[in-house]
Amino acid sequence: DRIGSLSMRDPAGPASFVTAAVQLKEPARLWINADGLSPEARLRVDLLDAFESPLPGYSDDQAALVDRSGLRTHVRWPDRDSILDLNVPCKIGVSFEGQDRHAIRFYAIYVGE
Repeated sequence: DRIGSLSMRDPAGPASFVTAAVQLKEPARLWINADGLSPEARLRVDLLDAFESPLPGYSDDQAALVDRSGLRTHVRWPDRDSILDLNVPCKIGVSFEGQDRHAIRFYAIYVGE
């Protein structure tokens, strides 16, 4: 961690990535290590199925938004702070959003209980 980071290659374009599928043990929580976050530079975290379709309750208008820099910043969805009721492997989609998204440096994502 902190050896390298992900950032935007083209500040004018979109930036996102998707993890490999993981089987979560419930209740599961996510934490992010990132710098440069603010209300104008945030990470959007969506949970996706194996085919990268959005999972209800964890994606789209219910996605988590992280706008605070730090080590092990807890990812919270609008109505929950942990992942429940997922009985299938899922992927984690992370998008760089906001007018200052070019300032974001993403270092790590952790999954735990």
